[in-house]
Amino acid sequence: MSVLIVASSEPRTGRSLLAAAIAYRMGRAGTPVTLARLAGDDSAAADAATFAQLDSIISPGKPLTAGDVKALSGDVVLEASPGSVKALVES
Repeated sequence: MSVLIVASSEPRTGRSLLAAAIAYRMGRAGTPVTLARLAGDDSAAADAATFAQLDSIISPGKPLTAGDVKALSGDVVLEASPGSVKALVES
């Protein structure tokens, strides 16, 4: 399993759009991919629900914890909550 994490230290920087675009492009290229959102801020539930409504995208439809991500199979594009990217990498 490969995991690509889309992260930023600031909110409202386009993480959701970038994560969805990457997952869509991977899917169009024939790579099975799951698009997911990590829990951790007020936007997580809305982002996860939106991801689940996108055509040709596999998504759990709810925010995930780090433990939930480990249970996914295949390639994953994962949007993280805004915050310290260094802390995210260390976790």
